[in-house]
Amino acid sequence: MKTLSNRHIAFIDEYMTNGRNATAAYKVVYPKANQRCAEVKGSLLVNKVEVKKEIERREAELREKNKVTLEFLTEKLIAIANSASEFAPGASVSALKLLAQMHGLDQHSPQQAKQDNQIQIKIITSSGNTSNGNIQ
Repeated sequence: MKTLSNRHIAFIDEYMTNGRNATAAYKVVYPKANQRCAEVKGSLLVNKVEVKKEIERREAELREKNKVTLEFLTEKLIAIANSASEFAPGASVSALKLLAQMHGLDQHSPQQAKQDNQIQIKIITSSGNTSNGNIQ
C-alpha cells in the first residue's frame, strides 16, 4: 500500500473533524481550489483506496474507544423514543426511523420485512399508557 502524503493526512484530519464533508476538507488543504474543483477532487480523494482505508481505520478506532456498538445505539434510541413519545412525538418518530435505518429495515419491501427479524418497541407515556409495535 502506498504511504499517504502530508496533504492526504491533513485532508483526512479535516474530514474526520468537520462532519465528514469532503469538499470543505479539500478547501482547507487546498485553499486556492474553487468550489466546483473542491467538490470533485474532494469526492475523488475520499474514495481513493489509501485514504478510504485510513478513514475506515480511524472510524473503527473511534468506535472502539467510545464503545459505540449497534446494541448501545439501539438502547439509546429506544430510550429516546420512549421518553419523547408524549411531549415530542416528532422526536419519537425520528428516533424510530433512525432505529429502522440502523438495522437496515428501511430498505426492505413490506413483504420482506415480515420475513426478517423485527424489532419490538414498547412506548410508555408518563400517564402510564403503553403502545406496542414492531419496526419493519
